[in-house]
Amino acid sequence: METVRSQIKSKQAKTNTRKLTGLLQFLTVLPQLVVEPDLHEAPKRPDRGAAEVDIRRYVGPSGRGLNYARYGDPAGPLVLYFATSSRPEESAAWRAEMHRQALCVYAPYRPGFGGSDPLGKREDLIEALAADCSALISARPDPRAPVVLAGHREGGILAARIASELAEAHRVRGVALLSTGAPMTDWSMLDHISPPARRSLWAAQKAPAALKLGYTAAAKLFRSSASGREQLVRFFTQDNPQDAALLADPDIFDQVAADIAYCFEDCGRIVDDMALWSSEWAAPPWG
Repeated sequence: METVRSQIKSKQAKTNTRKLTGLLQFLTVLPQLVVEPDLHEAPKRPDRGAAEVDIRRYVGPSGRGLNYARYGDPAGPLVLYFATSSRPEESAAWRAEMHRQALCVYAPYRPGFGGSDPLGKREDLIEALAADCSALISARPDPRAPVVLAGHREGGILAARIASELAEAHRVRGVALLSTGAPMTDWSMLDHISPPARRSLWAAQKAPAALKLGYTAAAKLFRSSASGREQLVRFFTQDNPQDAALLADPDIFDQVAADIAYCFEDCGRIVDDMALWSSEWAAPPWG
């Protein structure tokens, strides 16, 4: 009985309900909370000029080509941005905000994606990207100006590793790790993400306690067994067929699994970050 009481108190704390009746009421309305958001409200469009993106191509001494998106203020401080997806240019609203902040963003497409030439071995990735990024920095009018590296989720891990490679030759000011990716003010982008991701963004606003429980349950499944680990890794890559195909390489599978394990270290923080980003940048269409 004491174990049951302890578990109930834990659930009450996580759902911010004081009494058992409040917890039961929360569980009763939960199915009504996890529904699709209303996406019919027209979002405010950012200034088109500020949101323009210039897709460029760099060919290094090896002959390998690297495509990268350049946006923001061309005269501003340089930010090298590594996305978690194969679309580093992000949304128009994100690009407009980078311009408003007077930042110049260079966002490389991962090797094998977005026109960038593929690499051979996985272990070549850091060295090759570091060399290419070093050349991009050196081509700037002031190659000794400080540079910031930023990354979204596993892109953040990539940014940190490349920063260590660039530190000797360039003035790396720091690394920004964005746990939840680009802020979404262009809510029409929700049409292009999976229903689970759409529900997660909505739940972060309306039912954060329920979402934290969901993340906690997923983390337990991930740690429970090898099959649970594989199930979660494949779940997080199911929206991108190219990424899913890469999991056939055991090294890449292990890297993705390690990235997910890192994100599961603080499930509550992920939900709080989602709620903060999606509320401070713009009002979401659900009010």
